[in-house]
Amino acid sequence: FFSPPSKSLPVKSSVRPTATLSTHKMLTTVFLLATAAAGLARGVTRTVHVSKVIEDDDVRNVLLTAVPHARTVEVSGFKWDNCGSTSDPIGVSVLSIAPSPLVLGGNISVTASVKLTEAFTAGGNTVALTIDKKVAGLWVRIPCVDNVGSCTLSDLCQRLEKPLGDEKTCAVLKSIGVPCGCPFPAKQYDAKNIIITTKVPKNVPSWLEDGDYYLKAQVENNGKRLACLEVYVSISV
Repeated sequence: FFSPPSKSLPVKSSVRPTATLSTHKMLTTVFLLATAAAGLARGVTRTVHVSKVIEDDDVRNVLLTAVPHARTVEVSGFKWDNCGSTSDPIGVSVLSIAPSPLVLGGNISVTASVKLTEAFTAGGNTVALTIDKKVAGLWVRIPCVDNVGSCTLSDLCQRLEKPLGDEKTCAVLKSIGVPCGCPFPAKQYDAKNIIITTKVPKNVPSWLEDGDYYLKAQVENNGKRLACLEVYVSISV
């Protein structure tokens, strides 16, 4: 259903270069950008890994990784797919979110069906996030900065405490038999047209703006995959 990113080309980041960026570093950055643009114009499919080309943090801070998918994906609404196995302990069979585009700070309607064949408990749980944003027809990888973006996050139960423990959210979860935090017993969880009010983060990342996004989340416990989910969604901020 979804195809993984097939090649990478550096493009200019929304992160501003530091004021002390030297002439040499600036020329290096321009060279990398020009090389990527020339390769794109020629239809070059070779992958250019910026982190392997240059290790200078100042230069790397002004680059992102453009990730065109092997097959063109038109984001006309919410789309999702499992990227794991039917044997994974967490299985999602139904997932829909409305409206489209999603408006941060507004209400969203969620319908989902999730089955846990094992209890989800605290300890050893991580989630590896991949976030791409569509820019000028290319899927641009959002880097991990201060645990925001394409990051691997640990202590999932602790991270879920605040959002799920919110009084209104917790009331909605309890009404459909879902705990407001870990542990989550092994059972079938179903939600139909549940209304959730989203909140705009206090410090909105510079890259989070109106547009189309791709999200992949792989949940693991001590190296064992529990679930993997891919999502395409349009967002309005």
